[in-house]
Amino acid sequence: MENITAVGIDLSKNVMHLHGINHTGRGILRKKVLRARFLEELVKLPAGTKLFMEACSGAHYWCNQIEKLGYQARQIDGRAVRRYVKSQKNDFRDAEAIAEASTREHINFVTTKSVEQLELQAIQRVRERLIKNRTALSNEIRGFLTELGIVLPKSISQLAHYLQRRAYLEDERVTATFSAIISELSEELNELNTRVSRIESSLNERAKAMPVVKRLQSVPGIGPITAISLVAAFGNAAQFKNGRHLAAACGLVTRQHSTGGKTSLGSITKRGNSHIRCLVIHGARNLARYATAKKKCDKQSLWIRKLHAAKGTNLTAVAVANKNVRIAFHILRNADTWFDADRAHDSDLIQ
Repeated sequence: MENITAVGIDLSKNVMHLHGINHTGRGILRKKVLRARFLEELVKLPAGTKLFMEACSGAHYWCNQIEKLGYQARQIDGRAVRRYVKSQKNDFRDAEAIAEASTREHINFVTTKSVEQLELQAIQRVRERLIKNRTALSNEIRGFLTELGIVLPKSISQLAHYLQRRAYLEDERVTATFSAIISELSEELNELNTRVSRIESSLNERAKAMPVVKRLQSVPGIGPITAISLVAAFGNAAQFKNGRHLAAACGLVTRQHSTGGKTSLGSITKRGNSHIRCLVIHGARNLARYATAKKKCDKQSLWIRKLHAAKGTNLTAVAVANKNVRIAFHILRNADTWFDADRAHDSDLIQ
């Protein structure tokens, strides 16, 4: 095992498959290890061995554990690994494909997230799911009322005000059965609103305890939710060469289809982190709307107004979002502290 330089690991719930290669890429290790003995087997590898695995559920945990042992652990995008899988796919060949992909210079690795980043990511995903459930529930209530001839304005606040007044009880078009159904759905909607508000309050408290988030919020168009999402997704952005690469990771660069020396650029790629892209574009759209409506005369607003007059609302929003992400890159790279050591954890956050 002294000649092993890299090991490809195929992760699973109970059994891990290892494929080790030397400096020439020849396979010299092929082993199946139970989950309980996984770290014990890794300790037997020579010092300096690099370990690679496919980015999947649990990969961040194992990378953090392996790095505590003194080894370098990296994650590879599954789409990059797939092209190196031979015919007759099995777990050993998946591990071999991971080891093969790790030797390629063009492979982009997935940065391992810290426990703090995973916490923020989990909170945001819970919030996003609750908001989707709230939207679906409000649409269901609107649908029932519309079938009875009651049409409400398109606003969650308008619906909440209507339900709070219990106006449907006094409407003769609403039968007793529909009243009972809407009352029950109204209680469920109130509970969802309470949970969303509690999570957003907790995120705001965490934002106050994170200096890098405070700096990100100084960028016009980036609020606390967007700032926390950037930190949770990209950390200190060390995996990116410059701000343009970070913008590309958010899908905010133009799609290219060039041939014969002729460059052809299209719409944005929409690749990478769709959640971040959605947040920064919405923030940029609000910023562009404010700059054009108020006719502000600062340098940024003049640039936005000029771009809006030439390209329209949507292209302006994307351009502003692209610039904000590139600014955020420098803030993330130059941040001295991410997390306040004295901040409190929110144990009742998602109850």
